[in-house]
Amino acid sequence: MSWVDTLLMPFHTPAITVGGTSTSWGEVAGFVTGALCVWLVARQNV
Repeated sequence: MSWVDTLLMPFHTPAITVGGTSTSWGEVAGFVTGALCVWLVARQNV
């Protein structure tokens, strides 16, 4: 296993499982940073 695989391993582990479908930490991090970006842009333009 390379050092990149070791570094990214936590992003591939399941964070939440709802209805038999798991969501990885990478998807959670992407959602949170995307929501933060939208909020900051909306705040800037108000």
